[in-house]
Amino acid sequence: MWRLLPVLYIAFIPFAGAQVESEALPEESVEQSTSAQKATAYLEGTRELLSARVIRLSESVDALFGNTRADDQRNTSTLRVSQTYYIRRGSLGADDPGTSLNLFLPNLKRWEKAMQDKIQLPQRGDESDVSVTPSAVADEERLWDLNSETGLVVAIPVNYFARLRLRRSFLLGYFENSFFEQLGWSKKNEWEERTSLTTDYAFSRDVLFRFVNEANWAMTNRDFDTHHGPSVIRTLSEHSALSQDFRYNTKLIGRAMYSESFVLSSTFTQRLPMQWIYLKTTPSLSWSREDGFTPAWALYMTVELVFGNEDS
Repeated sequence: MWRLLPVLYIAFIPFAGAQVESEALPEESVEQSTSAQKATAYLEGTRELLSARVIRLSESVDALFGNTRADDQRNTSTLRVSQTYYIRRGSLGADDPGTSLNLFLPNLKRWEKAMQDKIQLPQRGDESDVSVTPSAVADEERLWDLNSETGLVVAIPVNYFARLRLRRSFLLGYFENSFFEQLGWSKKNEWEERTSLTTDYAFSRDVLFRFVNEANWAMTNRDFDTHHGPSVIRTLSEHSALSQDFRYNTKLIGRAMYSESFVLSSTFTQRLPMQWIYLKTTPSLSWSREDGFTPAWALYMTVELVFGNEDS
């Protein structure tokens, strides 16, 4: 009996070891699962932070450069009065002064909300809610906005216009896309339509990459043109920014699309201490079809007064 004990002990060791190893496997699996969850959470958190960064930066840039997107996203009515002076082909000139009123219409917003309720679209949350997370901000950007714009150009004869614009912003990975469809009527050109898709990517907290695709259709005059190209925009301070742009422009002539022009430009914008006054300076170099694609330079200077801007 006692002689059999060592044999039984030796025979038992492998089974005991096997039992210990089999019990350790679930612990390793749990650790691996926890590590995978942490990695996923880290990557998702990084994506949300970068997404929130591109949203904040694009909104700041649009507000400084007077983009209609900034006016559309504010729940206030904004009036812009602008005048542009230029040196082009060696001669001085000025565009006709103009005004533009971007209206926030509560009645229109209520109608929009009723329509969204009928088709079960999500609604924008309260902007004062401090519990909003980056992902909630991203979801908010995916909603539709409906805005109206009216204005006039002070010329002889006076040219006035009205526009209705449907806009939506949405995220694809680290890129924010802003799409809008605009239908307008003006005394000068009558019915016009514009379609635009802008894609933004934040290189850093201060540098935004933007790619623009836009098509304009003069429905009454049957003119059609497109504009495409990248911009690199750097915010220099809270009140100034610099945009470096390239645009390739085409035009429909007959039934064929032709290259209309290539334009290199750089726009510096500065908001004065009186924050309702904006100054913009744009030197440009262009190659246009009407000039035989020979280079021509120009310098534009714009003074813009903004009323009703909640940042002013």
